[in-house]
Amino acid sequence: MLVKETNVTAWLLLPERGELSRTDRRPPAAFGAVNQITTVHASNKAGAAAVTVSPHGRSLAIAPGGASACGGNAVKVVDTATWQKRLVLRPRWAGLSTGLADINAVAISPNGLFLAGGGREWRGRNGTPRAMVQVWNARTGHRYGQIAFGNILGASVLATAYSPDSHRLATSSLNSTAQVWLANSHNSRVFEVAHGDAVSAVAFSPDGRWLATASYDKTARLWDTRTGQQRLMLTHQHGVYAVAFSPDGRWLATGGTPAYVWDTHTGEKLHQLWTEPQSLNNLVLSVAFSPHGGWLATAGGDCTVRIWDPGTGAQLLKIPHSTPVRAVTLSPDSRWLAASSEEGKVHIWQLNGQVGT
Repeated sequence: MLVKETNVTAWLLLPERGELSRTDRRPPAAFGAVNQITTVHASNKAGAAAVTVSPHGRSLAIAPGGASACGGNAVKVVDTATWQKRLVLRPRWAGLSTGLADINAVAISPNGLFLAGGGREWRGRNGTPRAMVQVWNARTGHRYGQIAFGNILGASVLATAYSPDSHRLATSSLNSTAQVWLANSHNSRVFEVAHGDAVSAVAFSPDGRWLATASYDKTARLWDTRTGQQRLMLTHQHGVYAVAFSPDGRWLATGGTPAYVWDTHTGEKLHQLWTEPQSLNNLVLSVAFSPHGGWLATAGGDCTVRIWDPGTGAQLLKIPHSTPVRAVTLSPDSRWLAASSEEGKVHIWQLNGQVGT
């Protein structure tokens, strides 16, 4: 079945609705027409590296940056009622007139109050690069402060994530480490964990007990947020670029080549989602569960966004794009998704899928 909207053809795969999803105990989704609502431009033309939506769904934040760790220097916040720019957040250096920054990552706290943009900075004209996160008021754009660390070549924050209670902030770094910080205190690190290569993504479990990390070292790992001790190591054949917990915390999705769904209690590999030839063009760069848990979205280097049933591993929807898709996020009501691309655009798609009750 083909549906054509705004010169884009989306392949719709409608599965049987008899099998229950273990996440939400409801039948898998079926999709009707898929409409592109609009396209939003990032703050620069280098690309859009990360996107996140506020808990109430009224704001979409976009971090610039292309395929590398070099992003732009501003986070753009868009009003989802009008899809117009609401805020542009730029790094600021206290007491210095010059400075440079790349921002590659963005996160909004679950309480909706804070927005964190992560990347790297150079203070002054000949400053040493440091990994950094700057934090703003998500509603007003007022800058609260920043976290800076890692005065070494290659130091850069690649991803950020808030804990469910908004009290902690996790960062992943190009220098093979991930950190957990107190969100309301500058440079108050709770603990740090290490991988064998760059740490590409971080995510807290819904109950805040576990931290998941993804790394180019071909592993995803689960850590105890109370002790910083490793609980599980999930081995892949290739580098891992993305992690996401299901809303009930039972499953962990990881993205690389291919994408997998894992049981977070046992470490068992439940499903392999990517069945096409494993190549650099088919890298899964982002994974995101829907809030109701019945869908899992993946974004890929093959220029697609796909939606899967995480309970069965069945592909439900495929949305082609013109360039590789760096990141994907779903709205709190699961009615639309945002997909960021390397051409500096964020495509907004309306989802008409129905989840049975």
